Amino acid sequence: MFGLVSTTRNGTHDTDVVFTIGTKKYVSPIVNGSFSIDLPNPGIYNVTTEWTGLYSWQKETIYKGQAILDWGPGSKAAQSFNIVDETPNSLIMLSGNIILKGYTANPILVRFNATDGQTFMTTAKNSTYSINLPNRMNYTVSVEWNDYLGNSHWTNAGIANIQAGPGITTQTLDLYAISTTTLKQN
Repeated sequence: MFGLVSTTRNGTHDTDVVFTIGTKKYVSPIVNGSFSIDLPNPGIYNVTTEWTGLYSWQKETIYKGQAILDWGPGSKAAQSFNIVDETPNSLIMLSGNIILKGYTANPILVRFNATDGQTFMTTAKNSTYSINLPNRMNYTVSVEWNDYLGNSHWTNAGIANIQAGPGITTQTLDLYAISTTTLKQN
């Protein structure tokens, strides 16, 4: 069995093709977009592919159907099985408005802290932001803002769960935060 394997979205690639019959698994690594594997004949194999993205948590196994091998005497000795996997993009463009309620404030930065410890930041312009973020990750979002005296403050703007599926390259997420501070009285 041999064939070509590819993914449809940016930042993803297939790693293995797995043929399963009963309890036996036959794994073929994908090299340069193709695979080749010797399988016992005859047999009906369940076929899955494994893909990965730019980040360790971006991976999945996709069921591709069955491959039927039933080569009798004098028949061909090889069969092709080409695969295209519909995968999500590794990076998603996230943008939106920043709405600060309460104390008069000017947002200047937006910080996305990923659950795996990575931090991504972008500047705010006219109370809007735009950033490329790794897909399939949860983030704690905070906004840095300046008060009318020029002092900066951070405030929580919630949780962002980025789980964009195949074909989605951008998402809109408006951020809502409360900008409060205590003024020192003389």
